[in-house]
This record gives sequence, structure tokens and C-alpha cells, in this order.
Amino acid sequence: MTTPAIDVDGISYAYDGTLAVDHIDFEVAVGETLGFLGPNGAGKSTTIKMLTGQLIPETGSIRILGMPMPDQATDIKAHIGVAFEEKNLYNVMTARENLEFFARLFGVDADIDDLLRRVDLIDR
Repeated sequence: MTTPAIDVDGISYAYDGTLAVDHIDFEVAVGETLGFLGPNGAGKSTTIKMLTGQLIPETGSIRILGMPMPDQATDIKAHIGVAFEEKNLYNVMTARENLEFFARLFGVDADIDDLLRRVDLIDR
């Protein structure tokens, strides 16, 4: 059996007593694509924040690539990417500056030249 890319078991989170995520479970296999759809207030952003280590679940557990989140958040962040609906880039910065800024902000040791090559922003 292969380790899932994402393994969520019974996570919950509440904001000031208002339940935003209620004991959800799901798995995402390596190579599978996941999209969250639903109305405002359904818990999509809260779930993503828990998956990326920005929030800690009040119940349950999360494993990303077999590593527990948030215990190994730094290692996990080096392997994940999230594309939000709204852009989170600074227009006054170049692509390189944005990548360097967010890598520093989230403590990720990233090879910026390699990332830029992947999207053809610098010569291979």
C-alpha cells in the first residue's frame, strides 16, 4: 500500500466557538488532484490553513507525504504548493522577489532558479 499524499483523519476547528470544520476525513493519493468547492463559510479556507500549517486542528490529525502536520511543517512546506482563488503576489516585486519573500516568510529553503526554470521565466 502506498502512503497517501494527504491523509486527514477527523480534523475540526472552531473560531470563537463557531465550528468551521467538523471532524472531516479524506485521503488524496500521490498524483491525484484535489479541489475544494463549496459555499462561503463551508470551511474550505480553514481546511487549507490546517493542511498548510497556518492553523492547528483542535481534533484529529493530518499527514502530508507521511509526515505529521504541524510537527514537521518546515519539511512539509518544502514539498507543497497552494494556488488560492485570489492572487497573493506583490505587483511591485519581480517573480524572483516574490518567491524569495514567501520562501523566507514560511521558512522554506527553495531553489528559486529551479522554480523559475520550471515556468520558463529564466533560461534552462
